[in-house]
Amino acid sequence: MQVATLEEALSLVAAERLQHRHVEFWGFIDGDKAIIKRQMLTDEPDTPPISSSIDENEILEFAADTAKQLPWLNSTLQKLVGVFVEESTRVGPAWKIFPSPRTAAFNEMEYQLPLDQGFACFKALTEAMRKSAIQVFFPLEFRFVKADDIWLSPFYGQDCVSISIHQYAQQDYRELFALAEPIFRQYGGRPHWGKWHSLSAKELAPLYPRWNEFLRVRQALDPQGKFLTPYMRSLLGVTA
Repeated sequence: MQVATLEEALSLVAAERLQHRHVEFWGFIDGDKAIIKRQMLTDEPDTPPISSSIDENEILEFAADTAKQLPWLNSTLQKLVGVFVEESTRVGPAWKIFPSPRTAAFNEMEYQLPLDQGFACFKALTEAMRKSAIQVFFPLEFRFVKADDIWLSPFYGQDCVSISIHQYAQQDYRELFALAEPIFRQYGGRPHWGKWHSLSAKELAPLYPRWNEFLRVRQALDPQGKFLTPYMRSLLGVTA
């Protein structure tokens, strides 16, 4: 873990994208702070768990709730991120290193952008958020994901930048997501299937080169639609 400014974080992850198996950051827009996380394979022995008297989830929820009640403190609270995040290195099995337990509830939207559009999209998104009157304490997440060959994967056929926006569960997420989604779409983004988005089959089909092939396979394997929920029918544009 490392704390940096947003500009430093963008520069670092751009320079280090191919040096680590995983590199990402969480950016606090109003406070101009970012928490950078790097992960890579190693044969080094496991290190003891990092002990701390600070409960990050409690602090996150307290700060988000305080910013909700006293919006004028939002920027100051975000600037204090570096006080509570210590630079650290851990070694251990993936199932221990990867998870980040989160008890502070939030709503999330995530889009996957073509690699060559990701940085421009992030800057456009942060600029729009700063100009808006929408109060957001939770950070944006910025990470890289390799291309795959899964027909309806957001990463199909292209390396991606993944950008997530979060809104504290005690606040209305709709205004923030309505602001962000057109920007994601402007830069060719594909939505995360398990998070909030508003796209229907009409908007989704052009984003996936093998959309129609997938629908033909789905029809052949499930002609009666037993595995289709009302939402999936709407999402895929299946009427029969």
